[in-house]
Amino acid sequence: MNPRQASTFATQMVWLTLGVLLPLLMLLGGVVYRVTGDQLRALEAEIADEAIGLARAIDEEVGRAAVLATTLAEILKRDDDLRLIHSAAKSALATAGYNIVVHDTDGQQLVNAALPYGADLRKSPNLEHLKKVLASDRALLSNLVIGASRGLPVVSVSLPVRLQDRAFVMNVTIRDTRLRDVADGAVTRPDYWRWGIVDRNGLFVARSQDHDQFVGKPLPEALLAGSPGRSGVAWQTSVDGTSIARGWARTKDGWLVAVAVPREIALRPLWVAWGVFGLTVAATLALSFFISQQKARFLQASVSRLVRDANDLGQNREVRSMDFEVQEFQLIHNAMVSASTEQQAAEERRSLLVQELQHRTKNLLAVALSLTRRILRGTPELDAARAALGGRLQALSDGTDALASGGWVGGRLHDIVASALDPFGSQYVATGPDVLVEPQWAMNLSLIMHELATNAAKHGALSTPAGKVNVMWSVDQRTFKFSWVEEGGPTVTPPTREGFGRHLLRAMA
Repeated sequence: MNPRQASTFATQMVWLTLGVLLPLLMLLGGVVYRVTGDQLRALEAEIADEAIGLARAIDEEVGRAAVLATTLAEILKRDDDLRLIHSAAKSALATAGYNIVVHDTDGQQLVNAALPYGADLRKSPNLEHLKKVLASDRALLSNLVIGASRGLPVVSVSLPVRLQDRAFVMNVTIRDTRLRDVADGAVTRPDYWRWGIVDRNGLFVARSQDHDQFVGKPLPEALLAGSPGRSGVAWQTSVDGTSIARGWARTKDGWLVAVAVPREIALRPLWVAWGVFGLTVAATLALSFFISQQKARFLQASVSRLVRDANDLGQNREVRSMDFEVQEFQLIHNAMVSASTEQQAAEERRSLLVQELQHRTKNLLAVALSLTRRILRGTPELDAARAALGGRLQALSDGTDALASGGWVGGRLHDIVASALDPFGSQYVATGPDVLVEPQWAMNLSLIMHELATNAAKHGALSTPAGKVNVMWSVDQRTFKFSWVEEGGPTVTPPTREGFGRHLLRAMA
């Protein structure tokens, strides 16, 4: 594998950390999503319940006004005396905080408890409502109107009163401020909770904020259209452009009441929960990555030590025992220590065998050389043969020494050239890279160097004091070049016959 494509411990630890943490963080995120979703639904349900509770409070207030109107209507039926009704109405007004007005069928005020009896009274501005009341047999709630006598925004709970010869409309009027106080008592939430009350015409009757500015003004059409059914809740935009969570409900008389919470405040706990989750995720990932990188560096250091052990083992150096904190690494190291011990023992055995082989080989060559000297003598031809054969046996012995010094894995070319030329003096120069020659070629080159040196000593450059031999070699990729150049020697004449040396050179080179 290309090392640049292989991943490091640090990368693998990061992936391991992500593989372990991501499912847990996703699970935690799902829990936070579930919890915040439940909180959001609970908030929406709470807002809807508040709206329903506000509608119920308005219905109860209207119900109290209807009871008062019914009571006064019964008094009027028993005793057709408007002065008595005025007196009773003033007494009721003092305790309940309402105003009582009696109209005839034409809408003319006959009694107004807020004014002295017999005062000049005006005609009702809400004749349409009076007609509906006269056509009905129960109390009806009007929409918002401006009162005829005092010019104040009011609503009326009106009840028809029929006597034998005539009919009246008993009205219990309720001020906008009274409804505001009732709503404030019903919605007992913090000040940022908002509420509003709208009549059937879509006009504000009361509002928690800026009440005086909004009473009598229409609710935006978008909010009217966004309030379907008896009740509900939705995320909308308020009349002042604020994003809100808005719950609405309708009273028995069809008024619309709404309770709202600003979106920013409503969602703040959810944002806090997600913010805490985000910080938790960031802190967890940062801490996990820090720990994983520390562990990666620790493991990398252990692996580096094992790599050094492997290199020592490969180069036949002793692997010393040490302790690792990871059990698996310790097992690998112990195996390397054991292999190193066995390797050292094997090397010692091999060294002994090599020494023994070298010793025996030198003994054999020495015996052969001794036999040659004893047998080949007596005549000039035998003496020459003895010298030639002895020299070649000595060359083999020198080659054996070169191999032995290289541990029998090969001989250094510098040593082979030196062993062949040193006996003839210093009239040579050897130039070339440090080359280790295989054992078979080391022996061959020893013989070749001996033949060349012997020939140069007899007939070439080494036969004269001014002569010189240049030995050069080079290695180019897969090509080995060797050069033997003599200079300063006698004139070269072609040989008349081919001797052993020439035959040896041709056969080995």
